[in-house]
Amino acid sequence: MDFDLAKATAEISKLWDRGSLLLWALAIGTFLGFVVLAALALTGSSTFVQANSTASPWLLLASIILATFAALKQYQERTVQTVRLAPNETQSFCHRAVQPDGSVFTQISIRMEVFNISEKSIWLPVLKLLRPRSHASVLTKMVMLQEQSSAYYGPYELPPGTKTRGSVDLMIQEDLMGQIDPPPLKWSDLRYVFDIQEDCNGKEAIQA
Repeated sequence: MDFDLAKATAEISKLWDRGSLLLWALAIGTFLGFVVLAALALTGSSTFVQANSTASPWLLLASIILATFAALKQYQERTVQTVRLAPNETQSFCHRAVQPDGSVFTQISIRMEVFNISEKSIWLPVLKLLRPRSHASVLTKMVMLQEQSSAYYGPYELPPGTKTRGSVDLMIQEDLMGQIDPPPLKWSDLRYVFDIQEDCNGKEAIQA
């Protein structure tokens, strides 16, 4: 079987850019192919025996290589910082909203500067409140960036090496300020921690 190193390197580079999940899927798939082919060869069929002796070493080698790259890519995704967030406390606020039925919601709004310190454009689609812990329903959850060429905010991309303004808005069906003792009197007394994940698989925890 001919092996083109340059072509293989180019293909792995493309797979690398698509993330660890695809690499893991391909590693598992090739290993399962190796196992199935080896099992079929045990039937004694000359066709399967020949196929096993020819293809199985390559399938096993491919699964090992793909698993190695998947592990390295997963490590990179978890450790390499791609975005930096700087909250503006003077423009951020929280609100304890009492509803007509007596229930209490918590509104959290954060204004921040967002820095893309990677070499790729990023989006910020995922937001999760880490602390204080809450299992209540999230009624509103938005992360928006200011468009580079206008004053509009939305799910815009942020080009590499640039910065812009951003906003986080949450409305949670629970009184989160009731979990803090003593109750906060002003924004600077609050300590909320969010996990914001961008589409290049980088993460940044914003503390406010």
